[in-house]
Amino acid sequence: MLDWIGIINEFESIANSNPFIKKFGYGRQENKQALFDAWDKEFPIMWINSDTFNYNKGSFIYSTDIDIFSIIKDSQEDADKTISDCNAIIIDVINSLYNLDLLTNDNVTITPYHWQEDTGEIVAGVTATLEVEVGNNNTNCNY
Repeated sequence: MLDWIGIINEFESIANSNPFIKKFGYGRQENKQALFDAWDKEFPIMWINSDTFNYNKGSFIYSTDIDIFSIIKDSQEDADKTISDCNAIIIDVINSLYNLDLLTNDNVTITPYHWQEDTGEIVAGVTATLEVEVGNNNTNCNY
C-alpha cells in the first residue's frame, strides 16, 4: 500500500495524463493563492487538500478534497460552462482513483462553486470530497 507521498504522486500522474488539467498542486487551502500569483496562470487547476485523517486497522484514511477550477469571465453563463467542464474532469479523476483502488468507499460528494478571489479574479469549479486509504509504513515520515 502507498504512503501519502505516493498518493500525491498518483494524483499528480492522473493530472499529468489528463489533457484538460493544466496545472497540479497540493497542500492547505490557503496555499492555493500562490497559483493565482504565478506568472503562467494556466487553468484549469487540480488542487489536492487533506487536513484530516483517521487511523483504521493498520492504515490511514485521509478525508481529501480535490478541487478542479478555472478563472472565468464575469458572466453566469461562463461560470455554468466552467463548472460543467470541471465536473467532467473530476469524474475522470474519480474514475482513475477507482481504477487504482485508492478510494475507501463509493461515497463521493461533488460541490460546484464560483466566487471572487482576493486578486479580483472570478473562479469557478467543483470540489470532490472523498476518502483515500494509505498504508501505515512506519519506516517513512511521509504522513
